[in-house]
Amino acid sequence: MLGVLCLLRWRPRVVLTLMLAMLVGYTLGIGILWPAHWLDPLGGLLKNLPLFGALVILLVTEERR
Repeated sequence: MLGVLCLLRWRPRVVLTLMLAMLVGYTLGIGILWPAHWLDPLGGLLKNLPLFGALVILLVTEERR
């Protein structure tokens, strides 16, 4: 749902903030409860690190558009 709202440009700062909160929440939750996922060969949780960076960049540059 957040992806669709992002594509529709509905309140982008709110949607991106919710995406970031969700990403951080489930990364920390899974990382704490099942730390073996950090070592997953397919990058189960490691893939979230570049996504975190991309969302932060989108939030910072959102007002400039």
